[in-house]
Amino acid sequence: MVASKSKFCFLSGNALKIIAAIFMVCDHVGVILFPRIRILRIIGRLAFPIFAYFVAEGAKYTKNKLRYLLTMWGFAIAIQAGYYIYNRSLTMSVMLTFALSLLIIFALDLFKESLFDRVSPTSRKILTGGMFFASMALAAVFHAILNLDYDFSGCMLPVFPALFTTPKVKDPPSLFEKLDTKPYRIFAMAIGTLALSFDFGGTQFYGLLAIPILMLYSEKRGKLKMKYFFYVFYPLHLVVLHGISMLLK
Repeated sequence: MVASKSKFCFLSGNALKIIAAIFMVCDHVGVILFPRIRILRIIGRLAFPIFAYFVAEGAKYTKNKLRYLLTMWGFAIAIQAGYYIYNRSLTMSVMLTFALSLLIIFALDLFKESLFDRVSPTSRKILTGGMFFASMALAAVFHAILNLDYDFSGCMLPVFPALFTTPKVKDPPSLFEKLDTKPYRIFAMAIGTLALSFDFGGTQFYGLLAIPILMLYSEKRGKLKMKYFFYVFYPLHLVVLHGISMLLK
């Protein structure tokens, strides 16, 4: 079992996110520089599901949920400000989509903890359940007003694997021991990606090709500390591509 895992699951979390970043660059090169080259947009469809999966993984393993949430929201707001300063547009970045995803996941975690904690009062169950549904309603309102990148279905994509995260209670249901594993979490990701594909149609169905790539995940972070690299890389590569576009024009 261990040998099989080491042989076929050889990509760390960092490696998978680097692969997703390459897919993302291909997508944005297609959008900004070569809009007629369709294969670049097809390759780009694989980036979002991979990043979405690791938003859920980050939510599961973070030691400080508040810091993770504030970091995501901080970068999302900063990038949105940059978008507006650059082109006076309210075009939403994917960082805001993921920031809302994270809010929903943490609200879901609180709800599950109160739901499966035997000593939790009914009032807490109602309160945390209300917070969970309110967080989803907030995301829906954001999308209705501001038109989120990847829509509300994209916002919900990281929530699918998070459904199987074991609640941090004294005696969690034994079912989570089976469900909170990589195969089931990636299966949930596949269902969410399929729903996203039906929502968008067209080339978005190619995003399903990200699922077999995720199956190669070794469930290890990787040796290098790249905690903030991808936060910075996202706006930086857009600045570079837009700069090249301006030079070409």
